[in-house]
Amino acid sequence: MEHTSTENFIARLAVLERELACYYGGLAVLLEECFSKGAGVRALGLTERQGYVRLASSVDVKATAIGRMLPVWIRYAYEGIVSAGYGSNAMDTHAEGSLERLRDMLHLLRKDDPYFNLCLDAAQSDMSDAVSFGGLEDLSARVTARHELDTGLDLTPQQLALLANMSERSVRNAMLSSGDLKANAKGMIDNAEATRWLKGRRGFVPSTKRQFPSDSLQIPDALDYVEIPPFIRLRLRTLWSGPEGDASSKSDSRYPEWVVEASRRSGLSPTQILENCELPLAVRPQECGQWAIALQVDRVWFTHQVMSALFPEQVDMLLNPGAWQPAEKSEVPDQAITTITITLSQAMLLHGYLDMPISATAMFPADSLGKRKEGDTGSSVFLEYGMHRSETDMRVKSAKTISPRKRFGAWLNEELNARVGDRIRIERIGDRQYKLSHITG
Repeated sequence: MEHTSTENFIARLAVLERELACYYGGLAVLLEECFSKGAGVRALGLTERQGYVRLASSVDVKATAIGRMLPVWIRYAYEGIVSAGYGSNAMDTHAEGSLERLRDMLHLLRKDDPYFNLCLDAAQSDMSDAVSFGGLEDLSARVTARHELDTGLDLTPQQLALLANMSERSVRNAMLSSGDLKANAKGMIDNAEATRWLKGRRGFVPSTKRQFPSDSLQIPDALDYVEIPPFIRLRLRTLWSGPEGDASSKSDSRYPEWVVEASRRSGLSPTQILENCELPLAVRPQECGQWAIALQVDRVWFTHQVMSALFPEQVDMLLNPGAWQPAEKSEVPDQAITTITITLSQAMLLHGYLDMPISATAMFPADSLGKRKEGDTGSSVFLEYGMHRSETDMRVKSAKTISPRKRFGAWLNEELNARVGDRIRIERIGDRQYKLSHITG
């Protein structure tokens, strides 16, 4: 993955994991209050000493049935990638799997229910930043829409809007008699028609399926986070299964023969081997040499895959240091910054934000800088873009990023039909006045 894609993936995964942790924590609070004191704490595998006010931040989301699959679904929903080692059932909301359970959980535990909303608030009371909700519903809807497109089913206008990264209103306008999108008698869009129409939309990302080499002993060029566990399982079974395949070893009937043999050769325990054949990825960097022996692969190659999966930013810093260098200061001392150009990412187009590096604060009055929380706003600045003029403050999102609190989703996606990689130029044109310009590609 390239640097920007990696950043987007990490940020989105972190947001969704926090939201899921709050749902688990909210459910535990409900048990505490409606079943018995300590029931919710114990349900999450915690001790009563921790108390239920720390439930959400204490949940090991990656170890849960839904949480371990979030990286697989994110790749598919937003990047169109079916990761190697995962079939269609992993993306099907009707396959009695984790995705259907996510959909059922969101239907049952409604955030807009007044009581459960209080449970959610109690569960996240110790979190320093407010948790964003709605991301899990968006993820579930996008995975479902893409899966139905890829498996030949008809789609709703709402699903087409998600896949095209457009508003539903724009899709329905295209369905009018003068538009270029035809609906069937049920108001749905036939799969072939949906496929044809989406190919002409700049915001649509076609699906691609990554696969391990057909020769199971051939080494892939690269593996990502979610692909390492199925690769381990497939390769170990190919290398070390006896004539009876998964038959248990006579020397240790508790484990399949391939597990026992891999353990004997590498020094890894059978339990370690089985744990690392499933998500979440639990390979420790210091054990990569042992895994390379068990897998019969180059130690450097496997270590690179694991480090890139576990520490993508840090590995990218080492391999591409130039991309992580801070912007050079102006050659003219104390010269104020008057313009900045940012590159649009998938996350910006999806959420409508215009994220700028923290160095851009020099362009804006100090009193215009607000904080993340909605009520902690700064003074207004005025932004001109297209035929619009908006008033907003500048929100400091992190130690690295600021953005206007105002969102620009409609302008970017409907008016400009902007794509990932396009640029937005922000120019100061007067006291508290700024102009935004679109630069394609």
